[in-house]
Amino acid sequence: MEKFLNNIKGIEHIKNLIRDKIIPKLGSDKIILNTNIPEKLLLESGLKKGQYAQPKNNIVTQANLDLQNEEIKRGR
Repeated sequence: MEKFLNNIKGIEHIKNLIRDKIIPKLGSDKIILNTNIPEKLLLESGLKKGQYAQPKNNIVTQANLDLQNEEIKRGR
C-alpha cells in the first residue's frame, strides 16, 4: 500500500479500484476494514463516513508531501 500512496498514479489506481470494484459490492451492513488508506482518499473515492474503519493518522501520501512542499516554497 505504501508504494501506491507514494505516487499520483498509485493514488488514482486505488481511488478507481474503490469506486469501480468495492463500492458497487459494499452492502449497507459492510464496511472497509483497511486502515492503511488515508481518509481523504476514501472520501474522494465516493465512500461516506461509516463505510470504512477509521484510518491510521500517520499515513502520508505523496500528494500530501507535494502540497506541503508547495506551501514551503510559497513561504507558508
